[in-house]
Amino acid sequence: MVPLTIPPLRERRDCILSLLNLYLDRFSKKYNKKKKITLSGRVADILTMYSYPGNVRELINICERLVVLSRTDRVEYEDLPSSVLASVAEEKSEQGILDQNMTFCEMVDAFEKKVLIRAMDTYGTQARAAQALGLNQSTIARKLKKIKEMRKRVILQLFSRHPSYDLKSTLQSFGESLYK
Repeated sequence: MVPLTIPPLRERRDCILSLLNLYLDRFSKKYNKKKKITLSGRVADILTMYSYPGNVRELINICERLVVLSRTDRVEYEDLPSSVLASVAEEKSEQGILDQNMTFCEMVDAFEKKVLIRAMDTYGTQARAAQALGLNQSTIARKLKKIKEMRKRVILQLFSRHPSYDLKSTLQSFGESLYK
């Protein structure tokens, strides 16, 4: 007998996309899907970053779940299991936090800004973003105003160092365009 050691998926990231496509095809046929199920680019990136603590069996289960629950022939971010999303978000935040020379308050502000901007991109209005985030619309408005003011300060600091730039038009295009 010859011992054979196969490293876990998290150490073979280059194999993950091939395996995802293989099992998505297999389950599409098994469940008589009319079209082949595909992954959006963002979903492919997320599933490639995922650590698969259950190794290949977990990848297979995720593929079957995506095929069974998919309403379209394309898997989008919203279709991913919450356990995958939470794990990837935790890994990304753990990697980035200690690499930055930021105070705790600066990290919280940066995270809040990312969440608010993504919510506004996703939901379009302050009211819908507030509902999705479990906040009041006035809280969203106040926090977006704070982000606008911070952007203006950064732009003003930049232009104080480079007086040849057109400050007024830049403020109009960048500083005033954050979600109303």
